[in-house]
Amino acid sequence: MTPAASLLVVRLATASLAAAAPLPIAPLTVVAKDGTHVFLELRGDGAIVDARGATVGRVEGGTVALDELSRSLWKVDVDGTVHCALFPRSGRFDAEDALVLDWDGERHRLSVGDDGTVLLEYPSGARRIAPLGASGVTARSRRAAVLLAMSALLLEREEREAPRRRPRRVTLTLDGVQAFGAYFDLASELRLDRRWSLTLRAGGGVRPLALPGSATTAAWELGVEPRWYFIGNFGTGFFVGWSTRFARTRLGPVGFESLHTPPGLSTGAMVGFKSVDVPIITPEASLGVLVPLVTPGTEVSHPPVAVAGRIGIGFSF
Repeated sequence: MTPAASLLVVRLATASLAAAAPLPIAPLTVVAKDGTHVFLELRGDGAIVDARGATVGRVEGGTVALDELSRSLWKVDVDGTVHCALFPRSGRFDAEDALVLDWDGERHRLSVGDDGTVLLEYPSGARRIAPLGASGVTARSRRAAVLLAMSALLLEREEREAPRRRPRRVTLTLDGVQAFGAYFDLASELRLDRRWSLTLRAGGGVRPLALPGSATTAAWELGVEPRWYFIGNFGTGFFVGWSTRFARTRLGPVGFESLHTPPGLSTGAMVGFKSVDVPIITPEASLGVLVPLVTPGTEVSHPPVAVAGRIGIGFSF
């Protein structure tokens, strides 16, 4: 096969995959019917932004996720089946890329025309033009326009019925297990994006010496840990992080077997889970392996890695 033919095959395959994508991405905007107010805007990179230009969600693959929810609001299968986190029964896109699903116990059909008109059709056959529209709609972006229009309607109804909850941006936790041993490990996790955060750590108190008896020593530590939520988001989900820490003790040795940060400078990977859906408190748990880079002379003999973990309890705001 010639290079030109190979390039043609690659382009055709790429186009076929794009066409088969359950929810293709193309820039569009959901606006008020009179065009004076922007509800949601979908950008070419998949980011969903509000009227202020702040990112409030993302379209990725076949999912539509909003920061206010710990899981995807919409999920579209390749066969056109649509799952919504707010409805018990799934819907589907019909041949005209209109969304058909149960809403308030009745079957509804929501479509977006070429002119951006959002039309609601009821089981009785009645039709109503929604108080919003979409601009920039194409055949490629029609499904995304339908889901964004539906999302805007749901958010508008939620705002009427209850105050809208802002997404959490900071989580403060204390390691409850180590606190029982008079060592206080604090973590402040700062939201960077829907799935990214930066955790700053500081700890101090007493740690047991790795010597016969029950002697302890004063100790402290500092650390930093960027995190990525591979399931869920900053609010609730599973994350992986890369932790770099520096710990000191007044006396030594303290050993590497206590799930504490090993003395000296260390770095390594962590995996964990956090949830803001628990009433009042925010629980967090993580476990990982830290590799010592610089070890104080008091630690004469130690393993090549140290297992570190924490069970944190705190709150988010």
